[in-house]
Parts: sequence; C-alpha cells; structure tokens
Amino acid sequence: MQRINLTKYGFIRDREEDFSDDGNRFQGYRVGKRVRVSKLVADGDAYISATINNGTLTYEEYSKLPHYKDLDALNGVSTSTLTEADLIKLYEDCVAYEKEFEEAETNSVFPSRQEIREKYERVKAIREDEIKKITSAVTVDILLSWPKNKLTSFSEYFTSLKRQADINPEALAMALYGTARSKSYVWSQQDESASFYFTCLTEFIEGKRNW
Repeated sequence: MQRINLTKYGFIRDREEDFSDDGNRFQGYRVGKRVRVSKLVADGDAYISATINNGTLTYEEYSKLPHYKDLDALNGVSTSTLTEADLIKLYEDCVAYEKEFEEAETNSVFPSRQEIREKYERVKAIREDEIKKITSAVTVDILLSWPKNKLTSFSEYFTSLKRQADINPEALAMALYGTARSKSYVWSQQDESASFYFTCLTEFIEGKRNW
C-alpha cells in the first residue's frame, strides 16, 4: 500500500492525539467514543495500534477481551503487504472492542471503600512494624561508625519509609474507590511484602549495602 489514509476506512483524525516518541511523530485517530489509534509509517513499515485509556478495567480484565490482541495486529507490518482488508478489519475490531470494553465495565465489580481502607490499614501496620524493627536494630554506635555519605543515605531511606507509614487509610480509600487500580491493589499482594526501603535499611545495618 503506497499511502495509508485511515480516514478512508472510518478512522477519525484527531490532531490532539498526536505525539512524539523516540524522535518519531505519531498521528492520532479515533474510533467511536473511546478508542484511540496511533499511526506511524517509517522505513517501509507501518505501526498502527489502538487502545482505550482511562477506563475502569484492569489489565487482567481488558486483556482477556476477545478483540484485545487484534488492536495490535498492524503494529509493525510492511507497507508492501498491508491491504485495504487489513485496515477495514482493524476498524471493525476497534468498534467491537469498544463494545466489549464497555460491557465489561458494566459488569465489573469493585472493592468497597471498607475493603480498600482495610488494605491500606494492613499496609500501614506493616510499614510501622518495619520502622520498629529498624529502630530497634540500629544503635548510636553503629550510626557513629558510618561515613557521612552512608549516614545521609540511611537517613533518606528511613525518611521515605516513614512517609509510607504516614498515610490516612480513610482518605486514600475515598480517592481510590471506583478506579481500576482499586481492584488490582486490593485483590493482590501489592505492598504487603517487605518494602524496598526496609530491605535497603536492613542491608545498611548488616553491612551488605554501603550507600
């Protein structure tokens, strides 16, 4: 295909969706109300991809929709083999995907505010326990034996850990309620294992990490 004119096949040009990435300028298009399509033609290849942003589905949910993989079918194909049938199919796949996406959103179940608050409370308790373990393990003698740069790094990591413990579960639950992230956050082990800062601080004390 010499020239790829997406508008000929129903795609709506949307210049506000144009963007640059790694020195390349992608053109933006729309299908329906929510599907966003990007197009780049470079060095004999076409990169055409579609997606829906800002939905209330998690990746685990929308990646299972029947037409999800079809939206990337033309992302990296030779223009010499690209056909009108390919572009027509992509448009139809976008229409079908939007319908599937919205139906899935309608049937999607969100954790309650109480479930979100309880998750934040568990995480807060874990971080507070980590702080207790660090403060009981480190002594003045240990701190005084460290060079200034190591002591500075330790202080910065400890401050970051305290910041993670200093959260308001109720306020955060209200902000997260009804979002896609609320599902992945509550129904996973996210943040319930040892934190990055706690691990680093422990390694500082045990001499396994310098600065």
